[in-house]
Amino acid sequence: MFKSINKLRHAIIGKKKISGHVDRCDKKIISGWAFNHQNSNEKVSLEIFANDKLLATCVADGFREDLKQAGFNDGCHSFSLNMGELLEANSSYEITIYSKGSNVQLGQAVTIDLTQSDVELEPKLEPIVYLVSEEDSIVGHLGKPEKNTIRGWVEIVNDTASHPTVELLIDGQAIGSCVANVMRDDVKQKRGGTGECGFAFDFPSALVPDREYTATVRCLGKNKFTFNKVKFKAPKKLSSTVTKQNKGTSSLKRSEKFRGHFDSSNFGTTIKGWASSGENSGEDGSVVSLFANGKKVSDITAKIYRKDLEKANVNKGYAGFEYSMPMNYVNGREYLLELRDVTGQFLIASKKQKFIISRDYTDYDGFLKWSFFHREVKAPFREEDKRCFAYMDWLEKFNKEKYEQQFEQRSDHPLVSIVMPTYNRVHIIERAINSVIAQSYSHWELIIVDDGSNDGTKELIESLDNNQIRYVESEGNQGVSVARNTGLELSNGQYITYLDSDNDWRENYLLMMIGGMENNPEFDCAYTGQYLFKSDDETPCAIRIGLFNRTLLENRNYIDMNAFCHRCSLVESKGGFDTNLRRLVDWDLILRYTEDKKPLVVENILSNYYFNQEQGTITISEDLHAAIDSLNENRLKERKEFDLSYDSISYLSDGSLTSSPISSADRIRDIESQKLNASIIIVSYNIPMILKACVDSILRTTDSSKTEIILIDNCSDDETVKVVESYAGLSNVKVEFNNENLGFTAAVNQGIELSKPDNNIVLLNNDAITTSGWLTALENVVINDKEVGIVAPQQVLLPETKTLNTHAPYANKYNETDVTVSIHHDNLVIDELNSSRVEFEVDFIPFFCVYIPRSIINEVGLLDAKLGRHYRSDRLYCYAVRYQANKKITFTPKSKLYHLHQQSTSHLKKKDDKEFDTMFVKNKWEDSNLNQAWDF
Repeated sequence: MFKSINKLRHAIIGKKKISGHVDRCDKKIISGWAFNHQNSNEKVSLEIFANDKLLATCVADGFREDLKQAGFNDGCHSFSLNMGELLEANSSYEITIYSKGSNVQLGQAVTIDLTQSDVELEPKLEPIVYLVSEEDSIVGHLGKPEKNTIRGWVEIVNDTASHPTVELLIDGQAIGSCVANVMRDDVKQKRGGTGECGFAFDFPSALVPDREYTATVRCLGKNKFTFNKVKFKAPKKLSSTVTKQNKGTSSLKRSEKFRGHFDSSNFGTTIKGWASSGENSGEDGSVVSLFANGKKVSDITAKIYRKDLEKANVNKGYAGFEYSMPMNYVNGREYLLELRDVTGQFLIASKKQKFIISRDYTDYDGFLKWSFFHREVKAPFREEDKRCFAYMDWLEKFNKEKYEQQFEQRSDHPLVSIVMPTYNRVHIIERAINSVIAQSYSHWELIIVDDGSNDGTKELIESLDNNQIRYVESEGNQGVSVARNTGLELSNGQYITYLDSDNDWRENYLLMMIGGMENNPEFDCAYTGQYLFKSDDETPCAIRIGLFNRTLLENRNYIDMNAFCHRCSLVESKGGFDTNLRRLVDWDLILRYTEDKKPLVVENILSNYYFNQEQGTITISEDLHAAIDSLNENRLKERKEFDLSYDSISYLSDGSLTSSPISSADRIRDIESQKLNASIIIVSYNIPMILKACVDSILRTTDSSKTEIILIDNCSDDETVKVVESYAGLSNVKVEFNNENLGFTAAVNQGIELSKPDNNIVLLNNDAITTSGWLTALENVVINDKEVGIVAPQQVLLPETKTLNTHAPYANKYNETDVTVSIHHDNLVIDELNSSRVEFEVDFIPFFCVYIPRSIINEVGLLDAKLGRHYRSDRLYCYAVRYQANKKITFTPKSKLYHLHQQSTSHLKKKDDKEFDTMFVKNKWEDSNLNQAWDF
């Protein structure tokens, strides 16, 4: 009467270490799964080969519900790789995948012919069947049917991590089987453990309505345990399908354990909301997963304190999150966002949203200001974009005529050396070479360094028969750094440029770059704009160009070597490419070449960049994140001061990190001694351990004979008062205690009045960490430019700080980032950005840290506490410095401080709703007589 509905091919645990399968392999995507049977918690690292050459690496750690239901631990064992950017069109490849380190091949090799249609593969999933043994101690229960479903649970007491496979029997006949790994909160509460021991079956349609049946289940394997039997009558309407879990097509389940919500008022590229795993994890919050259109984007730590969540009894308020979407999602398309638990199987919340970077400029000045914070203008282009691009083309036409006339009048023309590394690019290198030959500026030499090609590259170059082209073969495949350094050693030019064999230039590239630098001799290097193309598309997908932003460059590279030019003298003073780095060598070199002077921005679009048209082994084989870590470690060697442990100072981070390296802006060995006397004023309010770290960092990085520290405590708790008192005995420290919280402005004024009358003033937040040379770099600006009235340093936010992308939308939030010059504050002045000096003017600085010469204090006076109790007073003071004293406000990246963001503010928010609302939200005084008529 009945037939087995699930026909499973068993993959019995213990027979093999690694198993897996490729489910899809076409010209765009390769995907599948891999599982380590000997250690199910360990994710399998994979190496993907194309024609026996390593194409890429990845980790099988993506969630798939069918894997979860088939018993593959938490279901996070799938992989998916976009190969559309890695393979060349109109070619054939044999794709093989091996587990890294074990040489176990996943399935059979798959042949992809990119001249044909996509390859269709049959999905293959061999569910794991855990066979219980006689030694297993088993408990379980089968519940009463509800409608057409019967549920139960089973647990192996001596091995709760394993999930038995159970089989449903109706009147003694097997109906189907599934893995007992469904969450049962009731079982978890009664028995403890994870609660992942449940199972469920739908009754088959073959049951006769109203007829009585007897159901039970059994665990596959050998064991004396038996389930209870349940008698039931078949309902009149039955499902025609097997249990959805068995078929692997169920929609995401929900659990009362998980709660959360997306806030509706999300704009730009940031999403906000809250989430809780149901367990009281305190300040550590809950880790959840964000998915977009079914694909995992990232894990999110929901731990930001919110008063409304505390009132709602959600993890004592530590459940909020803010997350900036990666740039590849910022494309105007609508995504279905899902918050899931960390395993990916339970849905917490969902919403649809588009992510768009606002391009609110209407003229060229507006575009330049916008470009300081962004790098790419993505297609489709608006009329406002096109008029800016048109001006760049007009400027190119104007300067072409100007530069050609200048060079005609000269007997000497600077030689440009073009360094081109290559490896097996015979089918595309000729286009790059032809773009050099077609240059309107003809005084060049092209040095092609072949890194071990065997595809006929040499024969092609020789057939061109051009005496301006020099072809050099290196010994074996030594990598791009060695190849480029070889080119530098052989170069004869006054200027050096770089062109990769898979990119090319517009005809006036060299003329604009060399002409620009010849007309601006104070610059040592330059870069220009690029058209970005996807493979062989005829129209660009974006244009990359922007004003130079040094601190953004330290966070994320945005200057491509194919659009970069420098004087040969930089190679002698700064060195060539670092051969210790396998990847990101271009970023490293550009950082070194631009640390003392800004590069010239050639405001044209002169280079063509093709995304991954062809990737050889020079650049593809290493994981990007590992390469970034390697680059950061390399830069930290001469700048790192210590590792900041968050727990040691009770710092409440917004992400999952527990520590961060603290480093100076310049090499520690190059830092100058302090020259001027200064009074550093710190307003203290609670956060005792962070305050101690702040003061200790000042004592470590300043000259005590020239620096006094003034601590004004704003009615802190006893622990903070003790910290402040502990510094009172130091000869260069003054302390003052207030009986009430007067707010930032009034306390700052107290400190200024207590300071030595001839000292310059530094106002500093109590949640700042200073680094070596910070004060010297600030005073150097005042010494060198008498027109400066306020100087500000880098205000560096630690990785994953929630407001990081609010200030710097293009920044990588997983790297530390300076936010002093901020799109949020809208404080950039572009007038001085055409200078080679690293410091430049802004029109406002938040008073996190500012250096104010005593002459300004004498002329402008104190801050105004009545007009701005906690905030606004800094902006008013900036107005006064600019309009009354007629002085500049200057930012210097040579001074670096870390901001442990809003720790005092968060503390007050948790402590006193009324006081927080009055001071931080309304920015008022309790006495209405002290507030202005317009302040309502």
